[in-house]
Amino acid sequence: MAETAVRCTCCGLLQKWVGNGLCSICTYHQSKESNQTVKRHREHEEMLRERLAAASEWAQKADEERKQFGQKMHWAFKSRDRTIQVLRQINDMQELRSNLSCKCGKPMDCKIAELLDDRGIQQLIRRVDEYEAEQQRKEQIWREIQRDPYAWEGYLRGSGIEEAWEHRRDADTA
Repeated sequence: MAETAVRCTCCGLLQKWVGNGLCSICTYHQSKESNQTVKRHREHEEMLRERLAAASEWAQKADEERKQFGQKMHWAFKSRDRTIQVLRQINDMQELRSNLSCKCGKPMDCKIAELLDDRGIQQLIRRVDEYEAEQQRKEQIWREIQRDPYAWEGYLRGSGIEEAWEHRRDADTA
């Protein structure tokens, strides 16, 4: 049976529902007496420390998982890049011509050229080429902006970020 958790009106933590808006711990220290107030604060501190320790442990595990996932992604991208590089080289060496001969010199029935003639493979190579060209273009623009940021003011004005640009210029002169 699933337990229902509600936020306790006293300690403010999500606790098991006991029916009166207070958790089972806070129910016992609701008196206005000073010793009960001290007890309430001590118990709240203990609960908060336990929650902090649990949250810290969870965050550490999540960070470790993130690092492991990042490493896996790194190797996956590296493997994909290497595969695309080899596929490009093979594609450059093999190409079917109109008379069914191949660029590699085989007069007919080049199996490699037939495999590379697949539309999906050609689209994959083209998409990667376009992506890399776009990345290079962005890097070039970034380098030019770094050299002379104010030379790009007119270009940036048409891109819809005028207020941010004006705010940045004011920050530079202040």
